[in-house]
Amino acid sequence: MSTFTLINDTTPDRHIGCDAVMQTIRRAAAARGYLEVATHAAGSNITGADYPRLLSQSELILINGEGTLHDDSRGCKNIAHFAAVAKAAGKRVALINASYTDNSPTTTALLAGCDILAFRNQTSADQFTAQQPSAHTVVLADLSLQSFPPPATEPASRRSGRILVTDSVLPTATRHLFELALRLGCSYARVQESPKMTRANRPRNVLLSLCRQHPALALQAARFGSEVLRSAARHTFFKQAQQASLIITGRFHVVMFAVQQGIPFLFLPSNTAKIDHSLADIGIDSARRKLIDLSTVCTTPPTTTTLRDLARFTPEEMLARKDFLAQQASSVQQLMDMVFSS
Repeated sequence: MSTFTLINDTTPDRHIGCDAVMQTIRRAAAARGYLEVATHAAGSNITGADYPRLLSQSELILINGEGTLHDDSRGCKNIAHFAAVAKAAGKRVALINASYTDNSPTTTALLAGCDILAFRNQTSADQFTAQQPSAHTVVLADLSLQSFPPPATEPASRRSGRILVTDSVLPTATRHLFELALRLGCSYARVQESPKMTRANRPRNVLLSLCRQHPALALQAARFGSEVLRSAARHTFFKQAQQASLIITGRFHVVMFAVQQGIPFLFLPSNTAKIDHSLADIGIDSARRKLIDLSTVCTTPPTTTTLRDLARFTPEEMLARKDFLAQQASSVQQLMDMVFSS
């Protein structure tokens, strides 16, 4: 049996998108006769002391690029350096599922030695090849799409009028989304377990911040928040989301879930422009669905009819979405055959 090491394992994040990406990778590896013999968790630095454990038993070093490869962050540069170390040690190295923006030529040069470079949007691939023109890149959308639940049989247009709001990776955006849900009387769902969120982004702290900022909403917010705090977070997200006819979110993976399910959505920008880039590849208008100044939206909430009109898929978008998902499924199989080759 062949062996591999998984770098940037996001399983510990306890997040619906991270769960799905890891499931896609691990199922593909097992189906092709690969055994995972080492892993390194996302968010922790790879040091020289880790090299023997990560390299000695593996033929393939598989780097999950989600969440880290932007703005020459410390994590980005650390992964790029390790990729070069692994290549120097004679290993096959595959970088997959990567968003890649605003990194230095040095970082790009370190990653250019990878045997496989797979990006989850065309903009990322273009930024990489602008610095490394000879690099051969592959573009296919986020790997979570292969492991989300199958789309609900009932079309969104025939569901109840329920609107579901989720959080964002950014605490300020999360507070605005929580407030919007409160003012509109919407349901609210978490996509990640609280202990794994940044402290400012945890529901209890968001609730307290909102009450301090808007004392007049304190009682209503406390009642609303108590339901959120009692919820089972990501374990119930999919059931809640599949019953919705509109999702409002600040999370990239929730947008990907909405696309996969065919549920109309609106979004706040995330910590990078990855939502816009991915929607452009699919053929879905991101500008119409982007809520830029949510503080204004919260002050004067639009009608739910207005929100639904903004989010509704056009016939052209529905066709583009269908073609995209079919192509994505085929492309993932091809990529996994290439990554986990015999």
